[in-house]
Amino acid sequence: MPKTGVPQIVRLPFWERGADNIQFVINELKKTNPRLDFEHITLIGHSNGADMTALFPKKYPNIAYRIIALDNRRMALPRTNKPKVYSLRSGDQPADKDVLPTAEESKKYGMTIIKLPNTIHNNMDDRGSETDHKEITNYLLKFLNDKK
Repeated sequence: MPKTGVPQIVRLPFWERGADNIQFVINELKKTNPRLDFEHITLIGHSNGADMTALFPKKYPNIAYRIIALDNRRMALPRTNKPKVYSLRSGDQPADKDVLPTAEESKKYGMTIIKLPNTIHNNMDDRGSETDHKEITNYLLKFLNDKK
């Protein structure tokens, strides 16, 4: 993954490949597990994976029902009503300009953006404490139970 250059440009091919891989897996699951509910797919990703998750509905519209981005920092969250967009934000890593919606956009599209003041970016994965994981899990369960 390139560390220099404009991230939205130099990392885009990696995010596109990630979105393509997600679509490939969905298509394979349709073949091998046709009884799964493909009308309500929820994609969750952290950091670079969240950037891929944010790109997926732009590249493959009308497939994801909901996306949950855990601290995506580079790829803009889609401004749309479908899929439903949720994001948990770390207390230490800001997102790049225009990645997060404005308050008006959040309201218009029903997006939910929550800052976790005590959880840092690198603790949003398996390195986090039980307290970090519990906080994240509680929000994820709320998001997954949101019927809006």
